[in-house]
Amino acid sequence: MAQVVLENKPESYEKLGVQQGKVAVWEDGKRDDDRAGSYEWWYFDGIFDDGSKVVMAFNTKGHSDTQKEGAQPLVMINITSPEGKTYRTDLNYSAAEATFATENCDVKIGPHRVSGNLEDYDIHFEPKEGIGADLHLNSTSTPWRPGSGYYNFGNDLYFTWLCVVPTGKLSGTLTYNGKTVTANGTGYHDHQWGDINTFVTYNNWLWARQNFSDYTILNFDIVTSRDYNYQRLPMTFIQDKKGNLIFENFDPKNVKYEVFEEYEQEDTGKLFPKDSQYTWEKDDIKVQYRLKVTKEIGLEKLYADAPEPVQKQFDALDLYPGYARDAAIGELTITTDGKTIKDSGELIYEFPSVGKEYKPYMVTD
Repeated sequence: MAQVVLENKPESYEKLGVQQGKVAVWEDGKRDDDRAGSYEWWYFDGIFDDGSKVVMAFNTKGHSDTQKEGAQPLVMINITSPEGKTYRTDLNYSAAEATFATENCDVKIGPHRVSGNLEDYDIHFEPKEGIGADLHLNSTSTPWRPGSGYYNFGNDLYFTWLCVVPTGKLSGTLTYNGKTVTANGTGYHDHQWGDINTFVTYNNWLWARQNFSDYTILNFDIVTSRDYNYQRLPMTFIQDKKGNLIFENFDPKNVKYEVFEEYEQEDTGKLFPKDSQYTWEKDDIKVQYRLKVTKEIGLEKLYADAPEPVQKQFDALDLYPGYARDAAIGELTITTDGKTIKDSGELIYEFPSVGKEYKPYMVTD
């Protein structure tokens, strides 16, 4: 049975040219080579004071083009209005229309561009189909990665994750619904690259981030597939409002996950957690993070919408993929040195579920 290894030893840092506990500007530049099977993206999102939201991604390849040789550039923008209406566009470009810098984040795809240096980012999404953005992200946090950020799946397969801006001030304009509006709020940026096929490699994952009055938490909890013996790959950290690291964990032994209530997705019949809680205990710090879903705001019928040949492939692998995006209330409790700090607030988190079940491999005693 294959085993996933987080590259976290001194020789790993030396091999990859990165420092333990410190992220360099070049790490947010282009890291992969666009060979067949590889992919890379720079992801941004934001929540604004008027209740609107934005999600943007600059990709070397779209998901459907991953197996192609060379860059297949794609940009995506999704704006949700204060009333909850969604405006989205996905745009493909040729390799000749894109450039990707290696010394820092500087990505140009057609007329769209993002550039930055870990602290400040300028994001320009030229209005197409009436949807666009001009935004500036100023980090109020510190970049973080689990160890070297490199997960080795064997056979030259890998996945990496770099959380560049856990939280920051996001300001500028959004264009949608025939108008351009001023937007001010908080933003986020991460950078991922790799060559694993998530539909074969992962059973499920939960990705949540939340800003509280004094802390920011990010929790990326992956459970691998049967081929990897459902190995857990947790990535969790908490920073204070000055960007100081309060807690981090990427050891599955320190994770406890409980599900108190589930809901059934009407369109797919799949079960997802409705009321659940994480508990981490490490180095005399105990952290509890409870997630109470208030509304499912997005779903993808990944099995039902797949072509019949793909469905047969899913059946052969005993998979039934689906996706849920949930609005929730997050409750954070931190206990250390005999003191307990509590806070709560709203968030949106995602729970893609590729396998038929998640609880046997995710819930712990």
